[in-house]
Amino acid sequence: MSLGDKTIEELEEIEEELNEQEEEHGFSNYSMKIDLYKEMYRKLSQLVRQHNEDVQSSLDYVKRKLIYCLIHYGTYLKTEYQKDDYLARSCLEEALKYDKGNPLAAYRLGFLSYKFNDYIKAIQYFQQALDHDQYHKQHLYQLNEQQQLNAHLYLTNCALQIAKETYEKNETFTVCKNTRYSEAGVITTF
Repeated sequence: MSLGDKTIEELEEIEEELNEQEEEHGFSNYSMKIDLYKEMYRKLSQLVRQHNEDVQSSLDYVKRKLIYCLIHYGTYLKTEYQKDDYLARSCLEEALKYDKGNPLAAYRLGFLSYKFNDYIKAIQYFQQALDHDQYHKQHLYQLNEQQQLNAHLYLTNCALQIAKETYEKNETFTVCKNTRYSEAGVITTF
């Protein structure tokens, strides 16, 4: 039986089992918890849309737990387990889908974008992290002073990288623009 076939109560029992396993073994099964919380979020969202306001607090709780797992699993994948940057990126992007103003997820996505030389995206993520850090209500996801400093430094470095690439492209363009080919195939520059 898949998670989609289970009731909210059955999903809550699975959550309790996962929490007990976590306490026993000392580590969290983030991928299972993410799947579980996504399904709980889906089911609770349907109830809220059907005007069952009694479950709104449960939906908020599940959303917080889902975001927590996505951020921590994404960080774990990025730094510990096989360093799977693509899955880490996917988890962190998903965290931003549930919480668009999450500065920590944006900050970590900024580093992943920088690592892949996607400086424009890195700038967007670092700026988003800094902007939302001032306004984010959940202390757990605020940037610490070192992260704020790093975000500013990498933001500046990304801008310099883009400027350097633009300058190099312009230099190449200028050389090509000022080059003529004669009938004999001789290249002349003026």
